[in-house]
This record gives sequence, C-alpha cells and structure tokens, in this order.
Amino acid sequence: DEVEIILDYKTESYVSIGWRPEHIDTTCRLFPDLEHGYRYKREPPTLPPPEFPKNNGFLESALNAPLHPMDCTDIIVGAVKDGYTRVQDMYTRDRSTPLNDEWFDGEMSLSAAYGIETNGRTIVMFRRNVREIEPTDHPLGPGQVYGIYAKGQDPDVGGNLYKKDQLKYHGSANRGVFLFEFVPQDEMPPTGPLLFIKSSTSTSPESKKEHATTNSPTTSFVIADLEPEEESEIQE
Repeated sequence: DEVEIILDYKTESYVSIGWRPEHIDTTCRLFPDLEHGYRYKREPPTLPPPEFPKNNGFLESALNAPLHPMDCTDIIVGAVKDGYTRVQDMYTRDRSTPLNDEWFDGEMSLSAAYGIETNGRTIVMFRRNVREIEPTDHPLGPGQVYGIYAKGQDPDVGGNLYKKDQLKYHGSANRGVFLFEFVPQDEMPPTGPLLFIKSSTSTSPESKKEHATTNSPTTSFVIADLEPEEESEIQE
C-alpha cells in the first residue's frame, strides 16, 4: 500500500515534488475554509453545523478559472545540510509558499524519510501510503496524477537573496510539470518502474521508464534531473 519516491536532483539546495488528481475540480480552492473561523477567549461557544464555504474570498471568475500548477497541491520538500535531513509534508492552495500540513490541522503522513548530499546532488527518499490520509493529502493513484517538481536556486543567483536549502522561489528554469503514474489502474505490481526525468526548462520533460529488480513489496520511483552523459551511463 506504500509508494517510495526518491528525488535525485543536481543541486545543493532544497528539492521538491507535488501532486494532485489529474482532473480535480476548481472548487478545491475552497479548502481550507476561510469563511467560518471562530475565535473565543475562554469557553468555546456552541458552534453551528458546519457550512461549505461559498467563495473563500475569491471572485467568481477567479474561483472558476483553470488551476495553476501549484493550486491545491500536496507537496513534499526535502533538504540536507551538514549531514542532517529535513523532509516536510506540505500543502498549498495557490501560488503562495507551501505550509506544513499541521497548519491545516493535518499531520506528517510519511512513514519513512532519508536524505544525503553528494557530488553536488541532493538525494531525498520518502515513503507514503497510496491512499488519501487527510484533507491536505492527495492520493498517489491509481492512474495518472498531475505532478510538479522544483529545486532551489543556486546561492550565487541574486546576491544574498537565495541561501542553500532555504525554501524560496525556485526560478523559471528549476521547475516543471509532468503526469506521473505511481500506481496503475490494476493491482499494484510487486516491483515498480524507475522514472528518470531529464533536466529541461520546458514544462513537459521527456521521461524514460525501466523496471526495478528489487523484490520489495513497496513500489519505488526515482525522479532525477540527469545530464545527457549521465542518462547514457544508466541505460548501459
């Protein structure tokens, strides 16, 4: 019931991946509910039955507009610094900086996480249940899911604005979108594919798939931005 995902990016900054159902409705913007907040100083009042928010402050045209790649996205962000790994389970309703699931009354939904930094690359692994666990989590399948990926900018860009492993704007060249298929429509196989994504500035990078040889019951994916010579070595 779990998927293991390994992010292998050429960077010494943060790495990230996000996903949502391929055909999610634009009403996902109504989460979290920003219309029915209650504040009290001492004793909590008797609360009325929950109501579905009407617009969450959006104009109707904005609420019904096509979703931006970052809208309503379940996001994992990882970084490695001085041998310590930080992996965060996050969510973003829009193009704002993702927030930890705890901000939305959620929790860390990963069953395992690990990271290393070597030869100018940051490699982060995490495992999570395929199914949706809470409102801030999207299922990893079955079938295709809409995915985004990004990595932090080089500290040399923008003077002192960008620092290693600091979660800030990734820039136009360090991001992309892709349709992932972590779990096929039929029953999950005992071994899963390795997915390699070429480094590209386009929003539709090419991909290659090879089957893993492990006998682990956990389906594993490797997502890597590879240089052409690195990819040829893997194919051999």
